Formats: sequence, structure tokens, C-alpha cells
Amino acid sequence: MHAVPDSPPKHALSAPHRRDAATAPATRSEGRRPANVSSSRRVAPTLVALIGWFATQGAHAQEDDAVYRRLDTDATLALGVGAGAVLGNDASEGNAAGAAVVEARLRILDAAGPVLAYRWSHAAGGHLAVGVEVRPLWPMLWLIDKPTRVEWVDLLVQSLGVELAAVLLPLGQPSDVDVNPGVALSVGVAFEIPLVVPSRVRGVSRGVFLRLAARRIDATRRFRSTSADRDLSEWSLNATLQITLGLDVGADAEPPRYRLRR
Repeated sequence: MHAVPDSPPKHALSAPHRRDAATAPATRSEGRRPANVSSSRRVAPTLVALIGWFATQGAHAQEDDAVYRRLDTDATLALGVGAGAVLGNDASEGNAAGAAVVEARLRILDAAGPVLAYRWSHAAGGHLAVGVEVRPLWPMLWLIDKPTRVEWVDLLVQSLGVELAAVLLPLGQPSDVDVNPGVALSVGVAFEIPLVVPSRVRGVSRGVFLRLAARRIDATRRFRSTSADRDLSEWSLNATLQITLGLDVGADAEPPRYRLRR
């Protein structure tokens, strides 16, 4: 048998070939990045930072009692300002109209309490709502010991509430000679997205929330104080930025005790 000489590896290059490869001009595609790659690299850090912020908000406080400072004070005052849309109002000719919303809510133990809200729209006019809000999930889940004990998740789920209010609204155009106020019935539902959870703040502050609400105002003839033919019934969709404060009204204060002297 004759020995076959070892052949050089296929990837090996001779010295002239290496020089040619080193001196060859770069192609047009070298040094350039596709546009979609550069844009995705800009978007990815933003999404990661946003997801990380929500994760820290939710996992920061996993309290054993799942109360989240609700029992530190007797009541919670929620002050909100925002904007919304009015749908189906005769004054706006059935079209969606923008509106400004200002509201104040006093919740006893963050579960129920009175509501005062004012909404103004250039097309649909303004009205004042006075009513009651009930948020039953948080005391119910706490009493049966079924919260998730993740602060952000519990605050989101337990913020679901319903609202029943009487709405004072004008039953005529501003140009009318006699504009009598009327009373309508309002039923609404809402939930709140925690932006700053209570464990992140100190003092009287109880956090910052984005409140998303839908409200149906029934201003048909049976709920009005006049017999005008205009129907001001409407749907109202609102988004308000809400700041909550803890208030002590002295409900748990012990009365002074006196000892009778003989």
C-alpha cells in the first residue's frame, strides 16, 4: 500500500490569498444595520423598564394581613380630575362629545361612602352628581382570607365598585328664557389602576390611581322634574387621575372617663 500524503485543510489559505482577502474592499452591506433591528433595540429597553416597574409595584409589598394601610385611618378622601366622553345626548346630537370631570369621594374604611362629582361638556352641558359608592370586594375577600397578598393585584381587583347617584342637570339650552333644573338617575361602575401603591408613600398619602369609569344617566320623563320633550339620557366614559389621602374623623376615639368623688 502506498501512503497517501495528507492534504491541507480546505479552509487554509495561502499567503497571497490571505493578502488578497485582507486588502479586498468591504462590501456595501458591511457596517450597516437593518432599520428594523435598530428600532427594535430602542423599543426593547423601554418595554423591559415598563414591565420591571409594574413588577416592582406588585411585588414590593406582600403583607400578611393584605390591608395595605386601609385601617390606619377611619376614612379615605379621593380627589380626582380628568376627562371623558359623552355618548347619546340629545344636546350633542347623538355624537361623542368631550367632557371635563372633577370629583371627590369619601370612603369609610375604603369600602363605601358619599360621592360628589361635576362633569362639564361644551356640547352636552354640565351636571352635578351626588350619590353613594360601594366597593364590596376588599372587605369580602379580606374577611374570608382570599386575597392574593400581592399589593398591586389586590388593589386593582378590590377597587371594583358600583355607584348610585342623583344627577342635577338643566333641562333646557342656555339660550332659553326659562331653564329649570331637573333630576336624573345615575348608575355607574368603575375600577382603579394603581400607579403609586400605598406602601410606596408615607404620611397621609394613600397612593395615586387611574380611575376608569362608565356611567349611565337616565334622564327620561319618569326621572325628571319637568315634562320637557328633550331627553338628556347619556352614557359617560371617564378617566381621572386620583390622589387618595387618609383621614381620621375620630370614630375610634375613646370618650373621656370620669371618676365620681364621694
